[in-house]
Amino acid sequence: MEEPPAQQSSAFPAPPYYFQRYSQANLALLEKYKAHQASASQSKQQAIAESNIDNASDDQDQPKDDVDSNSVEREKKTPDELELDDPELTAGLAALPFPILALEPPPPVKSGVYWQFGRPWPIRETIGSLEEQGCEQLYPKGPIDRVKELKKLNHSAVFNFLELVHTLATSPSEFPVKVDQIRMIFINMHHIINEYRPHQARETLKLMMQDQLSRKRQETAALRQTCEDLRKQLATLREMVADSTNTTRSNVASTTTTTTAMTSGQNMNLPASAIGAGSTVACDIEMAT
Repeated sequence: MEEPPAQQSSAFPAPPYYFQRYSQANLALLEKYKAHQASASQSKQQAIAESNIDNASDDQDQPKDDVDSNSVEREKKTPDELELDDPELTAGLAALPFPILALEPPPPVKSGVYWQFGRPWPIRETIGSLEEQGCEQLYPKGPIDRVKELKKLNHSAVFNFLELVHTLATSPSEFPVKVDQIRMIFINMHHIINEYRPHQARETLKLMMQDQLSRKRQETAALRQTCEDLRKQLATLREMVADSTNTTRSNVASTTTTTTAMTSGQNMNLPASAIGAGSTVACDIEMAT
């Protein structure tokens, strides 16, 4: 079996040790194995169903002892008889230095920790207590007023800083004690602030969603305003086209009337060819209208 190398911590770590397993031949072998398993499982289910039917029919003809012995023998023989013989698949699986199912993606990790860049990370992000981190908790346990406790710790930090200055002036060798006290105060303050992170994440998400909703509403209002402007312009164009059409029809009608009157007044003095031409012109004008 392959041994995984030691964990490495790097911004760009090397590929995992098992990346060479995923060759085309191994993947083809995996697909063949899965098809073999599916076929075998289907055959086993079919054989079990047939065995149950045979047992039910044998109950009426055989004694109870014979039925029990036959069913036991069938149950023992069924798995072996249903195995599909494939020497090539068997040889390929035997040649692999790892189980063939190791090529399948692992199931999602639901508990424990996972490794990333050489460090373990918990599956469920939780804020550990100060005791778990090996630090002293300076504020009361249980539900607290975080703002009030932060103000208290801030005052304590200022007071300890003044004492540190006094210690450096009077007994410089004792300053590590005060430094450790100030460090513990800041750790407690930082822990209280970290407890606000889930609330901060929820509020940030709310603000992002409200911003997206507001932006989409503005875009929708702009689109509606543009559509309304286009409708007004189309209505104006329709009115212009209608007015132009009515003017053209009135002009054509007046021209037709004048031409008809002139033709009828001159029919008595015009030759037959002229009358025919005038009639043709009148007909063309009527067709144009």
